[in-house]
Order: sequence, then structure tokens, then C-alpha cells
Amino acid sequence: MRKILLATGVFLLFLCSGMAQDSRSTLNSKIDFCNREVKELETELSKYKHLLDLQNSDIQDLKMRISGLQQEIKVSEQENSDLRAISVVILNLARKFEKEGNYQSALEVYKLLIKTYPTSLEAASGKLKMDDLREESSSEKKK
Repeated sequence: MRKILLATGVFLLFLCSGMAQDSRSTLNSKIDFCNREVKELETELSKYKHLLDLQNSDIQDLKMRISGLQQEIKVSEQENSDLRAISVVILNLARKFEKEGNYQSALEVYKLLIKTYPTSLEAASGKLKMDDLREESSSEKKK
């Protein structure tokens, strides 16, 4: 009976060591697979980090451009304001000539205003005044 128990024990020991080797080789192959996956994921992560850096660089460039364009807008708005003030001065000069009775000079200044600032409200006012002056001068000639 001792021999049977001893034989059974040896058999179980052999069986357990064989199973342990199979488990160890399976575990090693799983570890190798995981290591390959980690390397692939690290490579992909590196690519995505590079893309993110490029995007951040592009965003910074766009922010700089926007800032520059905002500065240009401010300068343009100031220039527009200055030009509007000049068109008002020209309109006032034409009205002054008109009040003094110097209609020919007033017409010339109105023409200059319309030519220089065609889209301004002052130019529209100048067109109306020119029409009025022409009507007045034609009605005076008829008398």
C-alpha cells in the first residue's frame, strides 16, 4: 500500500509540476502579449501627443492672429471716426459758403464731399443740398 501511495504521490507531483509549467508558459505568453500591446499603445500615445502639440501650436498662432486683427480693427475704427469728423468739417464748410452766398464754392465743396466720402451721411446731405442749390439757381435764372 505504501508503494501505491508513493506512486500516487509521485504521479500527483509530476502532474502538478507539468501543470505549473503549462501555467508558467501561458503566463509568459500573456505577459509577452501585454508588453507588445504596451509598446503599441505607447507609440500611438506618442503620435497623439505630437498631434496635440501641433494643434496647440496652431491655436497659439490663431490667437496671435486674432489679437493682431483686433488691433487692426481698433485702428480702423479710430481712422473711420477721424474720417467721419473730416466729412463733418467739409459739410460745415460747404454750408458756410452757402450762408455767405458763395453758391459756386459751396457746390464745389459738396462735390468734393460726395467724391471723397460717397457712403457717408454727410455726402447724402450734400447731394440734397446740391439739388436744392441747383433748383434755386435755375429758378433765379428764369426770373
